[in-house]
Amino acid sequence: MNGRGNTHSRTWWTAAVFAVSAPLVVTLMRVLWRTPYPISETVALLEDVDTSASFLVDPARRTYYRPLYHLTWMALWRGTGSLDSALVLFKAIEVAAVGGLIALLIWHLRPRTPIAAAAATFAVAVLVGTPGFRDNLELPLIYTTVGMPLLLIVWILVEREHRWWHTPAILTLTILAIGYKEQGLVIVPVVLAAWWMGAPGASRTTSAAIVVATAVYLAIRFSTSGAWPGFAQDVGYGFTLLSPDQATTRFGPFPVAMYAYNVVVTMANILFSEPTSGVFSIVRDLRSGEVAAWEINHVISSAVLTALIVWWGVRVLRADLNTQNPNPKSTPWSVESRVFVATVIAVAASAALGFNYTRDRLGGMAAVFYALAAYYAVRAAAERLVDAPRRLVISMGVVLVLLASAWQLRTIGTVEHARLTAFKDRREWITNLQRRRVEFAKRAPYLRVLNAMIDQGTTPSVPRPTAMPEWARSVIGSD
Repeated sequence: MNGRGNTHSRTWWTAAVFAVSAPLVVTLMRVLWRTPYPISETVALLEDVDTSASFLVDPARRTYYRPLYHLTWMALWRGTGSLDSALVLFKAIEVAAVGGLIALLIWHLRPRTPIAAAAATFAVAVLVGTPGFRDNLELPLIYTTVGMPLLLIVWILVEREHRWWHTPAILTLTILAIGYKEQGLVIVPVVLAAWWMGAPGASRTTSAAIVVATAVYLAIRFSTSGAWPGFAQDVGYGFTLLSPDQATTRFGPFPVAMYAYNVVVTMANILFSEPTSGVFSIVRDLRSGEVAAWEINHVISSAVLTALIVWWGVRVLRADLNTQNPNPKSTPWSVESRVFVATVIAVAASAALGFNYTRDRLGGMAAVFYALAAYYAVRAAAERLVDAPRRLVISMGVVLVLLASAWQLRTIGTVEHARLTAFKDRREWITNLQRRRVEFAKRAPYLRVLNAMIDQGTTPSVPRPTAMPEWARSVIGSD
């Protein structure tokens, strides 16, 4: 096939994936747009934002440091002169980040065959169905939601032919991601690995610039971390959730063992969807005989896909190493090998950055590469079946169809989870509004923000969970 035919085929199949994914993406974006800001998180956040910029960028003020996130709120509020406008614009950032991430994934893959198009559609389902994606849909905590498309743009740049503007662009995107949340640091080892493995858009200058910027950031953070507590939030351990005080009493002021536990369970959550926030809730439900169908689906679909990714990754690495010359830097690493190594690094880095507590959302950055790896792994498996014996085609074809169906159910669960979150946010406004007015009666800025947000919090038009039989909800897992 000539170049024009390849381009036409790629355009057609890419458009097909966009069309198939559109109902999911549009529905999810619509639900997010109509979701009210929760009273428990947003009011106190905006009270803090209504202060000086120097307070927001001071790394010694909090154990966490997200200056660009808070400055975005300040810029929107002060720039528009209206809290209502700031709320709308900030929500637009979240919706655009979610929709843009999925669109970028499809555009980056740009399938050119029916098998590749099916694999790309599957990758979209994997991205939306992962715990790291689902848990980052919560307003107003969209730190990683912004960082995920920035990470994907960086990866797209390092896989393109190098241009003079790549280094400043990649450095800017990295700083933006880190400024929204520390998880943006995942970009750093990914870019360094891509450069070492010969990615065309990752130059020595790019790597050096990112290392210098990261060193400056870490120097600032470590120089202001002297009084940080051992645990900043509740931590899961085994089958229970411990408060910071309980965890400190149990594991001491410098709990290395607990930190190691957090790292391991975060990786397990990314790869196997269990545990959740450090708590082995599915194992607990299984032991008590109360396990739901969606819990089984999450664990099995994740385990099978992870095994498939490992099979594919080892296979492509071996193929590249068979052509290795004595200089490792000169090894002709393929795009697929770089994706696999980047996936391993992203999973490990995401887990390491959550050493003092673990949440599903910490796997958000790794979810991007998990979806990319899923595309290549499923495509490789399907292509191998083309010339396989009939018996193998039937059995493995059934496995792949079941795997795709399992992940499609998880995408529906993500949408229903977003609907349920919207419904809970509105209910929280109705039930807690008066109590908070009494509790914060002496804090005028808090009450000013609280009263200004009542209309958006109590509107009756918020999304509601889809009415469905209990057995269907048990399969989807939206609560």
